[in-house]
Amino acid sequence: MKRRFKTKIPISTLNNWIKNYGDELPATKLRKKYTLDPNQTIKTRRLFHPQPYLFKVHTLKLNIKGKQFPELKQYINGMLNNPMDHLFQSKKVLRVSELANTINLPKPNVRLVKNSPASRMTDLALELAKTKSERHQKVEEFFLVNDSATVAVEVPVYLTEKESGFKKPLTGHIDLIQVRGNRIHILDYKPEKGGNVENQLSLYAKCLKKRTGLSNITCAYFDENMYFQFTPYY
Repeated sequence: MKRRFKTKIPISTLNNWIKNYGDELPATKLRKKYTLDPNQTIKTRRLFHPQPYLFKVHTLKLNIKGKQFPELKQYINGMLNNPMDHLFQSKKVLRVSELANTINLPKPNVRLVKNSPASRMTDLALELAKTKSERHQKVEEFFLVNDSATVAVEVPVYLTEKESGFKKPLTGHIDLIQVRGNRIHILDYKPEKGGNVENQLSLYAKCLKKRTGLSNITCAYFDENMYFQFTPYY
């Protein structure tokens, strides 16, 4: 705080802040249990698919959650090492975000989750966004650092031409991947809900299922005011 904002914060103020917001920031419990090196905990790979994406992985949480879902851990680490740039940069691919608005998929049973911790965390995260264009990145980074369930953000996923059922491969990036309970959660931050977000998330789930073999997936979209979730159709 002193280095970044030229402001000295008393230790008592920091302790009170942690006490007041501890329930909102569950990763503080991990910091008590594990020694975290900020330079090693989060791995980042800048992708150009073709627009820039900051693919980030919290290695400690991925290792912890990876004991339950080793297939997910293997896939995320594999994409860190080989993000399939040749596929994602090709002009002969379909983008999930675009395809979602042009196809008809079964309508899922969407449920509103009241008083969601994700919305409360988003409200805190938005304090860090100086401009509207920064909101997406700040929310993703805030969850990755402060939420105990988020293992990675902007995760690239894909289906080959044969797997997609279309005449082209299908590619996309998942905003946040969480592991909670016995399920994988695919989250999309939607401050302004546009397009067919249910289709978009269902396609993400189909891609992730194909890449990992895991089917116990829940999808959700949210902002600082609401959180909607559903089980996708594959």
